Amino acid sequence: MFLKFKIEQIIHSRQLRLIVAMLLAAVGLAGTARADMVTDWNQTAITTLSAAGVRFPPQTRALAMMHAAIFDAVNATNHRYISYAVDIYAPGASPEAAAAAAAHGVLLNLIP
Repeated sequence: MFLKFKIEQIIHSRQLRLIVAMLLAAVGLAGTARADMVTDWNQTAITTLSAAGVRFPPQTRALAMMHAAIFDAVNATNHRYISYAVDIYAPGASPEAAAAAAAHGVLLNLIP
């Protein structure tokens, strides 16, 4: 009886680990397969700043400025949150276009 219980416990434990591993793999694949405007601009900024010779900590400051601008620009399209720096309102505007314009504007001002 004890041996049967122990075997069932081991099987259940293995099934649980397999399910968790499959879920983690699915989440990981979904995260890497989905291109996102913010992460694309983050990579563009890192590449651009590095090519321009901007190093840490000014690079971190530039990224923070860019991400704050992206947040405020996207937030302007739906006004769901309190803005960081600029409180603008642009209902009906494309969040993707707002993010791209904000990121481009910050990078252009920092690295002409």
